[in-house]
Amino acid sequence: MIDFAALISSTKAALDMARSAKDVSDQHQAHAAVIGVMEQLAEVHSKLADTQAEYQSLLEEVERLRGELDNKARFDDYRMEKTPMGGYILPLRDECVTDDRPPHAICHPCQEDGRLSVLTETEYRYVCPSCQYTAGKKPNPRFNRRRGGRVVHPGFS
Repeated sequence: MIDFAALISSTKAALDMARSAKDVSDQHQAHAAVIGVMEQLAEVHSKLADTQAEYQSLLEEVERLRGELDNKARFDDYRMEKTPMGGYILPLRDECVTDDRPPHAICHPCQEDGRLSVLTETEYRYVCPSCQYTAGKKPNPRFNRRRGGRVVHPGFS
């Protein structure tokens, strides 16, 4: 963590040495005071450089966390729903539908991976263009078989 107390202390020590150096009349003492001030300033400079690097690292961490929050917030407008055929989709909540955001559903496997992938909707199913996930809406009559003059979906009798 950033040690502001040490920075302030080092800066104050350098200032105190500089103040005392201006009152020195002896050349040797003045030279020693200047060396002391330079050492203190070098220490302050080093601590400031470390602080700047740590500050930059913290800024990057804040941006990363904001990005994660924004990414998760993208999915707050959707709710999990089970389709009649047993699949799962994430339709847009009714209160979130606008002219710019018409009703649609997104893929839940893609959502778990952090992707927002809008499902393609047909009469019989929802299909994800990204991962090919499919959720059935209703039985497809092409795949039904006839029994006694009526269409029966496999699994229904």
